[in-house]
Amino acid sequence: MKRFFVFILFLGCIPAFALMSPTLSAVIEQRDLTELIPVDIVLKEQMDVQTLRAMVHSLPRIQKRVRVAEILQAFSTQSQHVLVQYLKEMEREGKVENIKSL
Repeated sequence: MKRFFVFILFLGCIPAFALMSPTLSAVIEQRDLTELIPVDIVLKEQMDVQTLRAMVHSLPRIQKRVRVAEILQAFSTQSQHVLVQYLKEMEREGKVENIKSL
């Protein structure tokens, strides 16, 4: 069986706050129950650009790039914590594989 980079094997186990595209719903209905489906999850919460700019405005360009990366990484870690823990639990149960937080 062909291996896919996958976030979720069985999307029916995702809490009710999740939304799926009609295309993904059709793929889920047509797949073999053991087939993994590649899924990208886009979260609604985003870092406020104005706040980010204010946090780094006085830094030199090279330091600014590094600091922006650090701030965004910290924001992502905090805002994705619950979802990542949920996906890791699903991974332990064999329902999810190859979780990658970007």
